[in-house]
Amino acid sequence: MEELEIEREYPKHPIVAASVLVVREREVLLVKRAFEPSYGKWSLPGGLIELGETARNAAAREVFEECGVDVAVGDLIEYVDGIVYNGERVRFHYVILVFAGRYLSGVLRNSPENLDVRWVPLADLTDYDITRTAALVLKKHVLSGR
Repeated sequence: MEELEIEREYPKHPIVAASVLVVREREVLLVKRAFEPSYGKWSLPGGLIELGETARNAAAREVFEECGVDVAVGDLIEYVDGIVYNGERVRFHYVILVFAGRYLSGVLRNSPENLDVRWVPLADLTDYDITRTAALVLKKHVLSGR
């Protein structure tokens, strides 16, 4: 795929991204962000959808690139608006399509896009500094059923 030059900070338009909520045996797959917005916070793996790529394919690709595991990408379960302001100006604006995912194979490995990656027990989620958008998804789709 052709790499697009996208202005992530102070963009002219919203940027569309895909992420995956992967739950495996009472654990959820999380990445610790290495870049703004939300540097140092834990989030669901995901990233930008490339030109000509489907959202589902982008979601699976991003999980593999960021975490080293293969997942089956299921249904779209949520979308979230990730908008960060600097005063009155929009500094970041992402529309994130969140898919359900099922772990298939692979051993976790970190990538340069993350500070860390791990399977987090659901019971320990409150111990993690999670992004606002990931927290919304987790609360609605994972924690509400506990």
